[in-house]
Amino acid sequence: MTTDSEQRAQELLKRNGRVEEPNNIRLTAVRPDSPDDTPQLDYVSDENPLEVHDSSRDRVGHNFFNSERLTVGTTAIELTHTKRAGATHAEITVETAVIRTRVTGESPTSSVGKVFEVGDLIRLQNEQEIADFRAIRRDGTSATIDVEYGY
Repeated sequence: MTTDSEQRAQELLKRNGRVEEPNNIRLTAVRPDSPDDTPQLDYVSDENPLEVHDSSRDRVGHNFFNSERLTVGTTAIELTHTKRAGATHAEITVETAVIRTRVTGESPTSSVGKVFEVGDLIRLQNEQEIADFRAIRRDGTSATIDVEYGY
């Protein structure tokens, strides 16, 4: 019995004319969760799909204990000292307008610094980056950032 995925793959291969007999071609994955704790090579099919996980959304290992919402205007701002005290990790979401940032302790300008768009997530990974973070709006509209602090 051929699965839907295998049939689609065979049709594509036949149309491209690259493989005359595609029956022996299968997508495989190494699965780390085998009973004897050794990775297993396994065929990927409709019944056995390849699991995909976006680890960029994980918050594993971080306990968030404080947060704040800041307005980013024409003067560079830093994160509030009393809110960030004790934090070794921070996640900043850009909410309403484009900003420029620096994590060197120097102030960005509207034309100098790393650009972050609305919806971007900024992760600061240690106390020094958190203390040295600076932001300014890039264009004519002030921005809002949401910050969560953790360890």
